[in-house]
Amino acid sequence: MGNNPMGRSYIVGYDLENGACHPHHRAAHGSTTLNMDDPADQVHVLWGALVGGPDAMDWHRDETKDYIYNEVAVDYNAGFVGACAGLYKYYGKEAGDKPEENFPPSEESMKGKIEEYTVKAAVGQEDARSTQVLIEVDNHAFLPPRYLGAFDIRYYFNISELLESGLKLEDLELRSDYDSIKSATNGEYVVDATLVQYTAAGDCYVNMHFPDYKFYGKEQFQFALVNPTLTADYKQVWDPTNDYSRKLIRTADEIGKELNIAPELTDGLTMYAEGKQVWGEAPKGAPAPENADPVETKPTTEVKTPNTVKYGDVNNDKTVDIMDVIVLNKYLLGLADLKTESQANADVDNSKKIDGQDSLYILKCALEMITLPVKK
Repeated sequence: MGNNPMGRSYIVGYDLENGACHPHHRAAHGSTTLNMDDPADQVHVLWGALVGGPDAMDWHRDETKDYIYNEVAVDYNAGFVGACAGLYKYYGKEAGDKPEENFPPSEESMKGKIEEYTVKAAVGQEDARSTQVLIEVDNHAFLPPRYLGAFDIRYYFNISELLESGLKLEDLELRSDYDSIKSATNGEYVVDATLVQYTAAGDCYVNMHFPDYKFYGKEQFQFALVNPTLTADYKQVWDPTNDYSRKLIRTADEIGKELNIAPELTDGLTMYAEGKQVWGEAPKGAPAPENADPVETKPTTEVKTPNTVKYGDVNNDKTVDIMDVIVLNKYLLGLADLKTESQANADVDNSKKIDGQDSLYILKCALEMITLPVKK
């Protein structure tokens, strides 16, 4: 329980900071890639499990793949649980002790709102004639682990510039450039993309219906919105700057890179699965699919911004590195507090709230993938 040279509890969950937290246990680890190094931290807490423990020199390596130190074998776990039960029966009850209520805590109570699906996007080629967008959806559902069947993703845009030039939605071409599901199934399953206009002012969306092709992990779909029709004065008319979803996707230039970037998380697209909205925020007035409940709001923390902000420097050590990510994650899990200055530094997307998205941005900055603050 921690009374040893390393000061480490070998009971998983007893000490969430210094205790053993990487048991050699496939279900607790929750890898979606069958890789013991991915993810680095276990998805689930294997409450009460006794790991193999230290070696003859009282040293222990807390790594999932090191099964010698971190196996949770039945023989010593059975003996340990039996000993604990005996102690409680013969001493705990007599002392008036009672089992802790509502234990173990739910994962959502520790981590906040858990996103089991995420949507990313990136802009490909774009000019006065068209915009090309790559969509990436990731199913990492684990409450419980399950495949994802049919679902819909929507990309929102506006064609007011076409309407002003005498054109209409039917003049716009929706081109399918890449479909990973189609490629994987030799065309047996395909993404069905359609254009829908829902206001007279030109508000529209691309509805991408992903088929009932059960998958776990990532799938991609790339499309282009193309205006092939010239106006009466022989001009190309296409303006992506008034498109709701496009404005929430950063380009390589905005990040300071020369080449197009990999897809990034964005709330500018919505995803509907299992009868509810599971990702993103639709523009005001946009209709939802039938029988789809509105998305649940994410628990966040309001931020008060001081005069001087060092974006990403959560621990106030004048640098942005992995330690800032660790400190912020502990705060989001309710295991640590942050001063007002640190809260302002953590709000790297200036959304006036602190959540897991900020943690992801800080990690990317530490890896020199992006610069802070994040522009939206």
